[in-house]
Amino acid sequence: MTGDSESTTQSLTSQIEHNITRYKKDILIPFKDSATNWWRKKSSRYPLLGKLAQFYLTIQGISVSPERVFSTADVVTALMTNLKTQLTCYDFLYELRIDMTDYNGQSTYAKYNKFYIFPENFYYQCHASEFDDTSTAGDCIGSEVCFSFSTGSIDNDKSNSHHFAMEQQAPWWYGDVVNQRRTGRFAQNFSNITSAVGMWWMTGSEKHYVKEVVMMIRRI
Repeated sequence: MTGDSESTTQSLTSQIEHNITRYKKDILIPFKDSATNWWRKKSSRYPLLGKLAQFYLTIQGISVSPERVFSTADVVTALMTNLKTQLTCYDFLYELRIDMTDYNGQSTYAKYNKFYIFPENFYYQCHASEFDDTSTAGDCIGSEVCFSFSTGSIDNDKSNSHHFAMEQQAPWWYGDVVNQRRTGRFAQNFSNITSAVGMWWMTGSEKHYVKEVVMMIRRI
């Protein structure tokens, strides 16, 4: 039994090393492509790495309390804050790309050629503009330009009668209406979506439910 176990371990190790070697020789994932789709297509070429990629790439973007991510109060030091000084300084410009995959496996993306976030004393106010016409998804963030960031405990939205981050259980840059929920609680299947679970965005009056959302920024 011991010999069989050692043989299996050696075989698995060899497969992993072979996967890694082949992966290092492969071409880079194009910027306009979805990383999750790339790994899905390459699952037969990298059976072991592909499983790891699909597991970790689908993890919800916000996995800790938003206050811990954004706050620089005494409880969370500046060294623990994920928003770096350069990102929250409007002297620098970034571009924003949002990749989305629905429950049928169809992927779309929205790209904004101008994006930055103001510092903490402006409540991390977000600016996104210059929607890229090559995007395959509609402009679903444009109406939320220059709104402050809201969390479950800090209501910075523009509504006088709602606390959207609390109601949606999703921190975001809310205005006076809710037209997307990209940081909502993950729903494994479409049937699991409820008023407080699942991610979606709207173009016009049409609501699109998505299973995976990846937000990426790049300094320009």
